[in-house]
Amino acid sequence: MTMPELWIMVAVAAALGFFVGSINPATIVARTRHADLRQGSGNPGATNVGRVLGLRWGVVVGLLDVLKGFVPTFLALLLYDRFTAYVVGLAAVLGHVLSPFLRGRGGKGVATSLGAILAVFPWFALGMVMVFGLMLWRTRWVAGSSLAAAGLLGLYAGLAPLPDPVAAGRVWGICIALLVIVRHQDNIRGWVRTRLT
Repeated sequence: MTMPELWIMVAVAAALGFFVGSINPATIVARTRHADLRQGSGNPGATNVGRVLGLRWGVVVGLLDVLKGFVPTFLALLLYDRFTAYVVGLAAVLGHVLSPFLRGRGGKGVATSLGAILAVFPWFALGMVMVFGLMLWRTRWVAGSSLAAAGLLGLYAGLAPLPDPVAAGRVWGICIALLVIVRHQDNIRGWVRTRLT
């Protein structure tokens, strides 16, 4: 395969990953259940579905969000290589947070990021779930628990030795961590305001 053909293949795979990521289970479930996700936080994600429709539906949407990050990333890893899997995984997360089906809106990318990480670093994904679960148990704050897991990902990607050429995995992990953190900026600002008042 020539270099132009390789990049075309990567671009097509990324476009497919973005498309899969942009499908929003929260919105689909809410419509089938005749619910309005503008209630709660207004965010079209699993956490808000849990608030509006109950824990069971929140878990269902969360699992679907994980799958739409995992499946395209794992297939890219299986059919091509780790670099392509990184590109596809990031594209799936971007599709989730910037869904064209929702006019550029979307969720915060936590579950979809977890799915992508599960495909390439399964043991580390388990560690992130444990950190998230521990923080949620201690604080009952989903956003804070998500930020803790994203912070762990950023630290791991920045400091740990990774078996990748030109540190592609390091850059990928840092990009996903920063994306999740940026998507939680309103939560961060709210937390700061509560500490300053």
